[in-house]
This record gives sequence, C-alpha cells and structure tokens, in this order.
Amino acid sequence: MNDMENMENREATQKLPVTGETSSAPRRRRADRYREQAGREAPAPEVIPEAAPVTDQPVLRGESETAREVARRFRLEEREGEPARSERPVPRGAASRAGMRAASQRSGRETAGPAGWEASRVPAEPRRDSVGYAPGRMGGADRGRMSQESRARLAAENRRPVENGSAASPRKDPVYGGRPVAERQEKKRGGLLTALTVALVILGVLVIGLLLIPENADGLPGMLKRRLTGTRQVEATQTPEVLVFSAEGGENTFAPTDVVFTIATGSGAAEFQIVDAGGQALPVQPAEDADASGQSIRELVWHLEEAWEGTVSLWIRTGETWTDTGRTAEIRVLALPEEEETETPPPAQTELPVVFATEAPTATPSPAPAVTEQAEEPEEAEEDAEAEGLNEEAESGSLIDEDDPERAAAAVNERPEAAAEPENGTAAADAAENGTAAAEQAADTAENDTAAELAADAAPENAGAETAGASPETDATRAEAGGEEPQAGTAEAEATVEQRKLVVAAWENADPSLIATTQIYNGTKKVKEYARAAADQIQMPTLGEYTRQKMGILTFRTDAFRQNAAIGTVEGMNSLELAWTAEAGSAKGSSGTMYYGVGWVGQPVIVKWSKEVREQSEMYDAKKEKTGLREVIVAGLDGRIYFLDLSDGTATRNNIRLGYPMKGTPSVHPSGAPYMTVGQFARKMAKGTGTIGLRQYNLYSLKEMSLIDGLDAKNNRPFNNIGSFETSALIDRKTSTLVTAGTNGMLYVIKLNSEFDYGAGVYTQSPTQVLLRSRAKGEKDASTAVEASVAMYDRYVYYADMGGFLRCVDTNSMTTAWAVALGDSVEATPALDWHGEDGLDLYVATELSLRKKGEAEIKCIDALSGEERWSTGIGVQKDTKSKTVSGFRASPVIGQEGLSDYVYFTVNNLNDAGRETLNLSDGVNAAVIALRKTDGGIVWSYGLGGRGYSSPVAVYDEAGNGAVIQCAGDGSIVMLDGLNGKEKASLEIDGAIEASPAVYNNMMVIATTEKNKNNIYGIRIQ
Repeated sequence: MNDMENMENREATQKLPVTGETSSAPRRRRADRYREQAGREAPAPEVIPEAAPVTDQPVLRGESETAREVARRFRLEEREGEPARSERPVPRGAASRAGMRAASQRSGRETAGPAGWEASRVPAEPRRDSVGYAPGRMGGADRGRMSQESRARLAAENRRPVENGSAASPRKDPVYGGRPVAERQEKKRGGLLTALTVALVILGVLVIGLLLIPENADGLPGMLKRRLTGTRQVEATQTPEVLVFSAEGGENTFAPTDVVFTIATGSGAAEFQIVDAGGQALPVQPAEDADASGQSIRELVWHLEEAWEGTVSLWIRTGETWTDTGRTAEIRVLALPEEEETETPPPAQTELPVVFATEAPTATPSPAPAVTEQAEEPEEAEEDAEAEGLNEEAESGSLIDEDDPERAAAAVNERPEAAAEPENGTAAADAAENGTAAAEQAADTAENDTAAELAADAAPENAGAETAGASPETDATRAEAGGEEPQAGTAEAEATVEQRKLVVAAWENADPSLIATTQIYNGTKKVKEYARAAADQIQMPTLGEYTRQKMGILTFRTDAFRQNAAIGTVEGMNSLELAWTAEAGSAKGSSGTMYYGVGWVGQPVIVKWSKEVREQSEMYDAKKEKTGLREVIVAGLDGRIYFLDLSDGTATRNNIRLGYPMKGTPSVHPSGAPYMTVGQFARKMAKGTGTIGLRQYNLYSLKEMSLIDGLDAKNNRPFNNIGSFETSALIDRKTSTLVTAGTNGMLYVIKLNSEFDYGAGVYTQSPTQVLLRSRAKGEKDASTAVEASVAMYDRYVYYADMGGFLRCVDTNSMTTAWAVALGDSVEATPALDWHGEDGLDLYVATELSLRKKGEAEIKCIDALSGEERWSTGIGVQKDTKSKTVSGFRASPVIGQEGLSDYVYFTVNNLNDAGRETLNLSDGVNAAVIALRKTDGGIVWSYGLGGRGYSSPVAVYDEAGNGAVIQCAGDGSIVMLDGLNGKEKASLEIDGAIEASPAVYNNMMVIATTEKNKNNIYGIRIQ
C-alpha cells in the first residue's frame, strides 16, 4: 500500500470527539504543510473540483476543525446557480477534506505566505475530478490527474485512481475486513442511524416511565424521580393513597362488641377519622398491637355497648383540611334477644328447695306466676347451690354464691359473725319474713362480707410480702369472725399434715445424676446451692383444693394434678347440642405461614369472678352487672386473647390483641386476683419480629405487667433458643408463687410478691425468680425443650422434656430428686393421682419422634421414687408426608367417682400393630383408649375419624356416673360411656379440632383451627 492510501485510510478511520475538538499538534502540522504548498509553483488544473461549502453546523465525527478553519479563512462561498449549502448533501468528513483541497488549490495559484492567503478573496475554480483528498498532499502537481471519461468509468466500476493514473481494484480497508471504503462508510452511516434510533426509543421509554412514577413513591424509583426532577419527597402524612378500609366484627354481631377498622395506605403515616352518616366522628382508639413501622397499616377499635346500624366513611387529614376518601363500611350490630338478657333469678323461684325452708322456716313459698317464669328460665340459683356444692362452702366459711339469695340468707344466719353484725342479722331475718326481696339484699351483704374475708386471707397467701393487701375494714371483719380459718381451713391443714408424710426418695434406677448438668440462678446470679426461706416454701394444694372456692377452671387441666378439664356435674349425658358460636381470627406469619383460630393445646379457662373484681375491671357494663357471670378466656393462634360469656358466647370485654400466636392455656391466679399469664408461641410474623416469652396481664386494665423473656437475651442461659412457652403455669395461692417451664429448657419458680386490695381494685406485684437450667447426660440442646405443662405435689415439680427425660425437682433446694429416661419425646402433660392412702402415681406417655419406628408408651411411675409400676405400648408410625405428631400428644384423663379404676389416653397415627392391639379396623389412625390403673391393661378403645391431638374430658352426674368426651381433627365430637366405650352422643362442628375443651357444669367450650373455619363453640351437655 502506498503513502497516499495509508494517509486516506488513517483519515477515514480516525475517531474524533463529538465536540470536534482536536489536539493542537496535528493542526500545526497541517498548517505548516499548507504554508509549504502555498510557496510552490503549481500549474493550473484543467478541471478544479468544487470545494465543499463551509457550514455553521457542529463539527461531525471524522471532521477536522482545522479544515473548517482553513475553509473559513478562504471564505469559500456557493457558486451562482448552485444549490444552497443547506440543500446540498454533505457527506461525513467531506467538509474537512474539501476545505483542505481548496486550500491546497489556492496555495498553488496565490502568492506564497500568509499575506497572500489573507489577500485572496475569490475562490479558484474547483476541480471536478476530485475524489476527496487534496492534491497538494500527493507529492506532485501531476498526481491524481485523469480524464473525465476515465474517472467516470472508474466511478461506475467503483474503482480508484492510483499514482500513475491507471485503474486498480476498489480501495480496501484493512480495519473492516477488507471491505471497500465506500461500502464501509455507507454501512457505518446506516449503523449509526440505527443506533441513534434505538437510543431515542429507549430514552423515550425511560422518560415515559419516569413521568408515571409518583413523586412520593418509596424505594429506588421514587428516589430517581425526585433526583431527576429536583423535587423533594412528599410526606406521607399529606395525601397517602388509601388501599384498604374494612370493618371486622361489625356485621350481624351482638352488642356489646368491638368493631375493628383496618386502614392500609400506600406509605407513611396519616391522620384519620371515621365519620357516621350525620357527620359525627366515632370515638375510635388505636389497637394496641397495631404495626407502627411506617404506619402503612392502621387498626382502630370502636367499642359498642348497644346496637348500632349504619354506614361510616373514612376521612383523611391533608394539611389543615379533612377530606372524604370515598371509602365506606356498613355496620350492623344487633341487640341480644330479650330472653338472653336476664340471668338474675326471678324473685320467688329460689324458694322451691325444701332444705332452705328448713333453714329459714318463715320463708313464704313463691306465687304461682313465678313458677311459670322459672320453667322458662335456667335455674341459676339451684344450679349454683347443688352443682357447685355451695352448701359445703357455707359450712366451711368459703365464698357464698351470689346467685342464690335464699342460700345467702341461710348462710348469714348460720355464720358466727351474724350476731355481731346487726345489719346482716336483720337482713337475714327480713329474708325469712319477707321472702326473696330481702333475701337478695342479704345475698349482697353476705357477698361483700365474703370478699372482705378473702381480702383478709391474702396475708397468709402472700407470705413474705410487705403488704397483705387487705384494708383495715377487712382486718376488723376478720377479727370479728374469730381470726381463725373455718372448718374447711382446718380440714385443709389436716390434709396438708397427711401429705407431708409422703417424702420423695429416689429409686436405684431413678438416679438423679442422670441429669448431668444443673445450674441454679437466684435472680441472675449463679449459685452453687439454694435454700428457699421457710415463709416462701411451696405447699401446692392437691386435687380439688387448687382454688379456695369454686372459681372455675383456672389453668390447664384444672389444677396441679392435671387430671381433667371439667368441674361441676351434669344432669344428663345423652346429647350434645350446639349452643353458640363465636368467630376467631387469623394471623400471617413469616414466609407466608398462616395461623387460624385456636390450635393445640388451646384449652380455655373459665372463671367466675367475685362481684368486686367484676365491677372494677374493664368489662362491659352489662357484663359487670350480670349476676353469676362465668367468663371464658381463650388464647389463640391468631394472636388474640378472647373474653366471652359462657352462657351465650358474647364478648365480656375487649380482646387483648397481642399479634403473636399462642398455644398454651392461660393461667389465672387461684386466689381470685385479676392476674393472668399466657405463653407465646411465635415471634416472627409478616409485620416483623417481636419479643417472645411468658406474658403477665393485669385483668383490671388488660395491660401487660411484665414479660419473662424466653430467649433470656441479657443472660444467654438457655440450651435451646426457641423461647416459646407452650405450657400453662401453676400458682401456689398461699405463697403467691408461680411455677412453669419453657421450650428454653429452664424451670422457673417466681415469687410474685403480689398485693391485692379488693376494695380499692388494685393489684400490683414485684416478682423475684429462681431458675434451674438442666440437661441430661448426652442430651442435645434442642431436646431440652419442655412443651408439656408441669404437674406438682406439695413442693415437688414433675416435668419431662423433648429428649424424653422425666424428673422430679424439689423447689426448696432446686435440686433433682429423681430422674428417668422414657426413651422418646413428651408433649402430653403428666398427671398425678393418689395410690391408696400413702402413695402417689404419675402417668406419662411418649411419642414416636426421636426413633424411626416403634411403639408409643404409656407409663405409670411411682411419683415418690421414680420406680416404674407398669408400661403399655401402642404401635404407631411416623407421618413423613404431613409431619403430624405420632403417639401421645393429648393429655390424659384420670378417672374419678364411678370411673376411678381407669385412665384415658388418646393416641395418634396408629400402625397395623397398634390397630390390632386396640382391635380397630383398617384405616383408623387415632383412638381414645381406657386402661386399668392397676396394671395398664386395655379395657376398651374407640376409633376416631381425625387426628387425636385434643385432650379428652370426663363429666359426671350427681350419682358419680361418668362419660368421656373426645374431640377429633375432623370436627367430630363423641361422648362415650366411661365404663365400656359405647357412644352416648355425637356432634359435628365446622373446622379442624386440635385444641382441648373445658367443661363448666353442663357447658363445654372448644375451638377450631382451619381457614374460614376458625371458631369458638359453646356446646351444651344434657
């Protein structure tokens, strides 16, 4: 390739900046060459090609600014008759080459030197045969010259001239694969045009997308919009978009109730009002568990005591102005039917029992019309007097039932302090003479006196506290009553003496050293030894003595022996009838997990509060005034704690909206104080992660008092870091001490140091705790979790963990008295029962969890030594598909009265061997079974239609005949004869049952867990 080709190729492929700026060195070199050429003598060309015009356009890629400058200096203009410069096509780079060519041509004709350039004003005749480069750069005047015919021929053949004027091949470009330069330039122009078009399209899409992004949008899009437009983010409190406005609990529900409004906005916080059709703002309050992160979702609660129907609308505040969002909700809250409003017995209906006539001879019988009314209404007074055994309570000086005015009058007559209290005595006499009206007055007086006695009794129950919590008046009343515990207290003391004879001593195969690691913490301080003060030593009340009065079912399986979840008696055991339904909710966990209604273990508690506690609590007014109210308390997987009236299922007060799922049964203080604990199951939810542990509430205000941190984050002591409490606590009412264990593997003994004043309506506490951290030899950290509630006798705590290790711990020293290995995990709560006059049995059952295959076992163990009395195995199989629990997850029923020879367990995921053992047909996966207490022999079994997570309950009539009620996962409920397993009644409810029921007299409460089938049910047994 010759020098000219090299020069042209370099010029053609040179890439220049878009701005047209070039380095000064090339500009100077070209100017020097122009000056040299201008001084040479060059003959005039035959044909001078036309120079490209100088334009004011920006310098194009490949165009030299030097060329433009030179052309501008020579002031090249259009020739007459030529098209205007703007109309001529100017190829890329042509202006620079034409300018340089014109400069070379002029330099050959004009005077040499700069002066000659400046003096020239008329452009030379352009050469018509120019191919775009300056002849002055060819090294001679004759180079590049060719006839017009030859050039036309070569142009038609796309060939190029060479130095000697001969024809050659089209000029190639080595950089672009040897393609002809003209072809490459044409393709280059087309490629650049395509790229420019694509760039414009992309830019247009970006601009349109940018315009569509709101200026107050969150995240990267909103930030880019504000950066590019130079605007600031609009505060969410100005005009956030309302995405959701809904009302829960306001459609066809009964007053009193809570209507919960949910408001979801695009982002940020805002101020809202909910307005009725008349323009009045509703008195709503923020829900306690509302998510405060960004305030994008708000929950407002409107409490309605009376019926209300209408449309409400959502208003939002924008600056200083309230604006209607256009969002509305329909509210329809109904009044309770009249027949359900009155629970107070009619005036004369309580005069019927003959026994009361004997105690109050002058009482007159009821008029005939009152008898008719009595037939229409439930016999509340008779139910309380007979089913709850209040005759015995009156003799012992316990709380007198407020529902039975005549019973109260008779009790006042018999009480020793009646002679010292003229008003009370007068009231009793008036009751005898004037009938029911005076009897009701006496009932109120007796009830108040009883409350005073209980307040005075707080002193021994709260031993160790600085203040007993009783008022001076109650102390005086206590002194007038003799200052001593009535007969029931004496009997209780005698029973305690007998119980203290039962001392724990480990059997040789129940060596406590099996628990290899034990660490005791007094508060947060680790101690080698511990000795509980004499005044604080626990003497947990035994079977039937957990509460001082018939307060109800206050913990899982009623009391410290954990035998059953039923109190009172039933009149008949022939049918199960659905009485009422209350809707539960749902909660969204992390990773899309949903929690519905109430799951395992899920047993409700049922409490009959004293009049003083009711009146000073946050109950709805109608419920405060309701005589004989039994309140149902249910903790759900949906993150709410429900408070319902046992008689009709309506709400008694606002729900506690914790927002985190709960599995365990609440535990209420057995002294009658408005104190409750409940364990939390999960802490990671869709709305965020919270704290987890055992929560303690003041039921006067429904406010949380304190939290036992399940993760123990400050001290980092747990072996297991799950942190949930799926167990139900026990509370010793004499020392006001709480005992429980958690999935962190630790045993808690907490002195509440509570102060309770009935008269003032005040409950306070300042708890101190002792903690035991223990692990068996070779046990994994995760297996130390305790998911079954503890059982207690006197000062001894019995509990088993998921590693299958059962132990007895002495709370006086926090040491292990005995321990045994059961072979697999335990989730069924152990239960205690008397064994003759001087023995105590502990019933416990295992799962198939740690092993691949085998039997789930029921064991009867001597609670005083740890020795195994008998063991019965049932064949089960693992459920690898749906991951259900195999074996025994339900807690047992320990038979009493007419069923005192038997224990009842519920087994899940039976295999063929298990079905054969129980004599059940193929396809039956779960069953309730009856075993003899003496040897564990199977008496009968009954196959269930669904999984058997729900613990059975036993109910008894006045004669002591018993029936076992079992709920199954498919929503079926059966009542079986406790002696032979024959079905007496059945009922189907809507939803899966995993929770356990509780029974108060003839009313059973059970809950379900299933999407769109999550309810709480009241079922009447009759």
